[in-house]
Amino acid sequence: CFFSESLAEEIFGLKKGMSIDEIRALDFGDVKQSQDSPEAWFVIEPKKPKDTRFAHFYITPEDGLLKIMFTWHIQTNSYGYNAKEKFNELRDILKKKYGEGKTIDYLNYGSLWDEPRYWMMGLLKGDRRLVWIQSDFADSNKWNLSTVGLRVEAINQEKASLALNYEYQGFSEYLAGKKAEEASQF
Repeated sequence: CFFSESLAEEIFGLKKGMSIDEIRALDFGDVKQSQDSPEAWFVIEPKKPKDTRFAHFYITPEDGLLKIMFTWHIQTNSYGYNAKEKFNELRDILKKKYGEGKTIDYLNYGSLWDEPRYWMMGLLKGDRRLVWIQSDFADSNKWNLSTVGLRVEAINQEKASLALNYEYQGFSEYLAGKKAEEASQF
């Protein structure tokens, strides 16, 4: 099993509002700040979760940790067998914890990449999407999450990226406020 059930038990000790120092204390690895955005922090090849390629943390000065993203790279074939298998495996673990959510497996109407052997090419060209999203949490949303999402993207025809996103309550509002502030400068 590529992913363990413990993946869904908690978000590796992370909680809404944590500071960068609190995240560093959890020992993900060498957490660095992005040069593009003061709120964005990342780890290349973090120590957890297992086999992760990247971990990203969105931390604001006012609200602390508001978004987490983990990314795995998966060798596959043009049919996307391994990518779909890993997606389904992780989605099923997440569904057990967060609820059914919605899976979107979509190919644009009229796409040239409609045969199974072109599954990865459809992803690569942006004609295909494979996504799971959960934003309808029960009343007892003990995680303070607004959205949990999982998506597959193509790196090339034989390598996929599987991205798992956690957005805490307040993240969308923070982004909207930031965009409004930037727009007011014009």
